[in-house]
Amino acid sequence: TIIGNFTDYYSTIRNICDIDNAELQYFFRGHSNCTYKAIPSIYREKNIRFESRMFHEAVSRNPSEFTEDMSTFDKLVKMQHYELPTRLLDITTNPLVALYFACKGSENVDGAVMIFPISNELIKYYDSDSVCVLSNIAKCHGDFNFENDKDHFVTEIQRDKPNFNGDFLEKDAINEVYCVLPKLNNDRIIRQNGAFFIFGMGKTKNEPAELKDKP
Repeated sequence: TIIGNFTDYYSTIRNICDIDNAELQYFFRGHSNCTYKAIPSIYREKNIRFESRMFHEAVSRNPSEFTEDMSTFDKLVKMQHYELPTRLLDITTNPLVALYFACKGSENVDGAVMIFPISNELIKYYDSDSVCVLSNIAKCHGDFNFENDKDHFVTEIQRDKPNFNGDFLEKDAINEVYCVLPKLNNDRIIRQNGAFFIFGMGKTKNEPAELKDKP
Protein backbone atom coordinates (compact mmCIF):
# COMPACT_ATOMS: atom_id res chain seq x y z
CA THR A 1 0.00 0.00 0.00
CA ILE A 2 1.37 3.39 -1.01
CA ILE A 3 0.80 6.10 1.61
CA GLY A 4 0.93 9.77 0.72
CA ASN A 5 -0.22 11.54 3.87
CA PHE A 6 -0.94 11.02 7.53
CA THR A 7 -4.71 10.60 7.07
CA ASP A 8 -4.12 7.72 4.66
CA TYR A 9 -1.62 6.20 7.07
CA TYR A 10 -4.02 6.35 10.01
CA SER A 11 -6.92 4.86 8.07
CA THR A 12 -4.72 2.11 6.59
CA ILE A 13 -3.48 1.09 10.04
CA ARG A 14 -7.07 1.00 11.29
CA ASN A 15 -8.16 -1.16 8.35
CA ILE A 16 -5.30 -3.64 8.61
CA CYS A 17 -5.16 -4.08 12.38
CA ASP A 18 -8.06 -6.09 13.75
CA ILE A 19 -7.91 -4.78 17.30
CA ASP A 20 -10.83 -7.02 18.34
CA ASN A 21 -8.84 -10.20 17.61
CA ALA A 22 -7.81 -11.48 21.04
CA GLU A 23 -5.39 -14.01 19.50
CA LEU A 24 -3.10 -11.35 18.02
CA GLN A 25 -1.13 -8.30 19.05
CA TYR A 26 0.25 -5.81 16.53
CA PHE A 27 3.80 -4.52 16.41
CA PHE A 28 5.40 -2.09 13.97
CA ARG A 29 8.79 -1.28 12.50
CA GLY A 30 9.79 1.67 10.34
CA HIS A 31 12.51 1.48 7.67
CA SER A 32 13.91 4.60 6.02
CA ASN A 33 14.44 2.52 2.87
CA CYS A 34 11.69 0.17 1.70
CA THR A 35 14.26 -2.33 0.39
CA TYR A 36 15.70 -3.02 3.86
CA LYS A 37 15.11 -6.48 5.29
CA ALA A 38 13.81 -7.07 8.82
CA ILE A 39 16.79 -8.97 10.16
CA PRO A 40 18.96 -8.28 13.23
CA SER A 41 22.19 -6.31 12.84
CA ILE A 42 24.28 -9.35 13.84
CA TYR A 43 23.20 -10.95 10.56
CA ARG A 44 24.20 -7.95 8.44
CA GLU A 45 27.64 -7.41 6.96
CA LYS A 46 28.79 -10.84 8.23
CA ASN A 47 28.82 -9.63 11.84
CA ILE A 48 27.61 -13.07 12.93
CA ARG A 49 31.17 -14.41 12.54
CA PHE A 50 32.23 -12.28 15.51
CA GLU A 51 29.12 -12.44 17.71
CA SER A 52 30.65 -14.34 20.63
CA ARG A 53 33.80 -12.23 20.61
CA MET A 54 31.85 -8.95 20.45
CA PHE A 55 29.55 -10.05 23.26
CA HIS A 56 32.37 -11.06 25.59
CA GLU A 57 34.51 -8.03 24.71
CA ALA A 58 31.65 -5.65 25.45
CA VAL A 59 31.07 -7.24 28.85
CA SER A 60 34.73 -7.56 29.82
CA ARG A 61 35.61 -3.98 28.83
CA ASN A 62 32.57 -2.39 30.49
CA PRO A 63 31.94 -4.30 33.73
CA SER A 64 30.13 -1.36 35.32
CA GLU A 65 27.59 -1.37 32.47
CA PHE A 66 27.13 -5.15 32.30
CA THR A 67 26.88 -6.30 35.90
CA GLU A 68 26.76 -9.90 37.10
CA ASP A 69 23.11 -9.65 38.11
CA MET A 70 22.02 -8.82 34.55
CA SER A 71 20.62 -11.62 32.42
CA THR A 72 22.09 -12.32 29.01
CA PHE A 73 18.96 -10.83 27.44
CA ASP A 74 19.37 -7.65 29.50
CA LYS A 75 22.95 -7.39 28.28
CA LEU A 76 21.84 -7.75 24.67
CA VAL A 77 19.27 -4.99 25.20
CA LYS A 78 21.98 -2.68 26.53
CA MET A 79 24.28 -3.56 23.61
CA GLN A 80 21.40 -2.77 21.24
CA HIS A 81 20.96 0.57 23.00
CA TYR A 82 24.62 1.39 22.27
CA GLU A 83 24.16 0.26 18.64
CA LEU A 84 26.35 -2.81 18.88
CA PRO A 85 25.28 -5.65 16.54
CA THR A 86 22.97 -8.11 18.33
CA ARG A 87 20.37 -10.74 17.49
CA LEU A 88 17.63 -8.33 18.59
CA LEU A 89 15.45 -6.37 16.19
CA ASP A 90 13.70 -3.23 17.45
CA ILE A 91 9.93 -3.06 17.06
CA THR A 92 7.26 -0.90 18.68
CA THR A 93 3.65 -1.08 19.76
CA ASN A 94 3.14 2.49 18.50
CA PRO A 95 2.56 2.95 14.74
CA LEU A 96 3.52 6.63 15.04
CA VAL A 97 7.01 5.67 16.23
CA ALA A 98 7.36 3.36 13.24
CA LEU A 99 6.19 6.17 10.94
CA TYR A 100 8.84 8.50 12.39
CA PHE A 101 11.64 6.06 11.55
CA ALA A 102 10.19 5.41 8.09
CA CYS A 103 10.29 9.15 7.37
CA LYS A 104 13.66 9.79 8.99
CA GLY A 105 15.79 8.86 5.97
CA SER A 106 16.49 10.44 2.60
CA GLU A 107 13.67 12.38 0.97
CA ASN A 108 14.59 10.71 -2.32
CA VAL A 109 14.00 7.14 -1.09
CA ASP A 110 10.68 5.56 -0.15
CA GLY A 111 10.46 4.41 3.44
CA ALA A 112 8.30 1.57 4.75
CA VAL A 113 6.31 0.64 7.82
CA MET A 114 6.03 -3.07 8.50
CA ILE A 115 3.08 -4.39 10.50
CA PHE A 116 3.59 -7.62 12.41
CA PRO A 117 0.47 -9.46 13.62
CA ILE A 118 1.97 -11.67 16.32
CA SER A 119 0.14 -14.62 17.81
CA ASN A 120 0.08 -14.59 21.60
CA GLU A 121 2.12 -17.78 22.01
CA LEU A 122 5.07 -16.10 20.29
CA ILE A 123 5.03 -13.12 22.68
CA LYS A 124 7.30 -13.56 25.71
CA TYR A 125 8.45 -11.50 28.65
CA TYR A 126 12.09 -10.64 29.35
CA ASP A 127 12.47 -13.43 31.96
CA SER A 128 11.06 -16.26 29.82
CA ASP A 129 13.05 -19.50 29.59
CA SER A 130 12.56 -19.44 25.81
CA VAL A 131 14.07 -15.95 25.58
CA CYS A 132 16.97 -17.04 27.79
CA VAL A 133 17.73 -19.94 25.45
CA LEU A 134 17.87 -17.74 22.35
CA SER A 135 19.84 -15.01 24.14
CA ASN A 136 22.61 -17.42 25.10
CA ILE A 137 23.26 -18.34 21.48
CA ALA A 138 25.15 -15.02 21.45
CA LYS A 139 27.83 -16.54 23.69
CA CYS A 140 28.42 -19.55 21.42
CA HIS A 141 31.25 -19.82 18.92
CA GLY A 142 30.65 -19.56 15.20
CA ASP A 143 30.57 -23.29 14.47
CA PHE A 144 28.15 -24.00 17.31
CA ASN A 145 26.43 -27.36 16.88
CA PHE A 146 23.56 -28.24 19.18
CA GLU A 147 24.26 -31.97 19.40
CA ASN A 148 27.97 -31.55 20.07
CA ASP A 149 27.81 -28.45 22.25
CA LYS A 150 24.58 -28.92 24.18
CA ASP A 151 26.23 -29.48 27.58
CA HIS A 152 28.24 -26.26 27.34
CA PHE A 153 25.20 -24.40 26.03
CA VAL A 154 23.06 -25.56 28.96
CA THR A 155 25.80 -24.45 31.36
CA GLU A 156 25.63 -20.93 29.89
CA ILE A 157 21.84 -20.88 30.22
CA GLN A 158 22.15 -21.97 33.85
CA ARG A 159 24.28 -18.92 34.60
CA ASP A 160 21.05 -16.97 34.04
CA LYS A 161 18.66 -19.60 35.37
CA PRO A 162 20.36 -22.00 37.85
CA ASN A 163 17.29 -24.27 37.99
CA PHE A 164 17.03 -24.68 34.22
CA ASN A 165 16.73 -28.39 33.34
CA GLY A 166 18.70 -29.02 30.19
CA ASP A 167 17.35 -32.57 29.85
CA PHE A 168 14.18 -31.15 28.30
CA LEU A 169 15.94 -28.80 25.87
CA GLU A 170 15.29 -29.87 22.28
CA LYS A 171 17.14 -28.73 19.19
CA ASP A 172 14.14 -26.91 17.67
CA ALA A 173 14.11 -24.54 20.68
CA ILE A 174 17.02 -22.62 19.13
CA ASN A 175 15.27 -22.20 15.77
CA GLU A 176 12.54 -19.85 16.98
CA VAL A 177 11.87 -16.12 16.77
CA TYR A 178 10.01 -14.54 19.67
CA CYS A 179 8.55 -11.13 20.31
CA VAL A 180 9.86 -9.97 23.69
CA LEU A 181 8.34 -7.38 25.99
CA PRO A 182 11.35 -5.95 27.85
CA LYS A 183 11.77 -4.22 31.17
CA LEU A 184 10.82 -0.56 30.87
CA ASN A 185 14.09 0.51 32.45
CA ASN A 186 15.53 3.02 30.00
CA ASP A 187 14.20 6.19 28.42
CA ARG A 188 14.62 4.97 24.86
CA ILE A 189 12.42 1.91 25.35
CA ILE A 190 9.82 3.96 27.22
CA ARG A 191 9.69 6.80 24.66
CA GLN A 192 9.53 4.43 21.70
CA ASN A 193 7.04 1.98 23.22
CA GLY A 194 9.76 -0.50 22.49
CA ALA A 195 9.79 -4.26 22.18
CA PHE A 196 12.10 -6.67 20.36
CA PHE A 197 12.21 -9.68 18.16
CA ILE A 198 14.91 -12.06 19.34
CA PHE A 199 16.10 -14.34 16.56
CA GLY A 200 17.35 -17.85 17.06
CA MET A 201 19.49 -19.57 14.46
CA GLY A 202 18.65 -21.40 11.27
CA LYS A 203 20.34 -24.59 10.11
CA THR A 204 23.65 -23.09 11.26
CA LYS A 205 24.56 -20.18 13.47
CA ASN A 206 25.43 -18.17 10.37
CA GLU A 207 21.80 -17.80 9.31
CA PRO A 208 18.82 -16.45 11.28
CA ALA A 209 15.67 -18.32 12.17
CA GLU A 210 12.57 -17.32 10.23
CA LEU A 211 9.58 -15.42 11.55
CA LYS A 212 6.46 -17.56 11.61
CA ASP A 213 4.19 -14.51 11.49
CA LYS A 214 5.09 -12.63 8.32
CA PRO A 215 4.67 -8.83 8.17
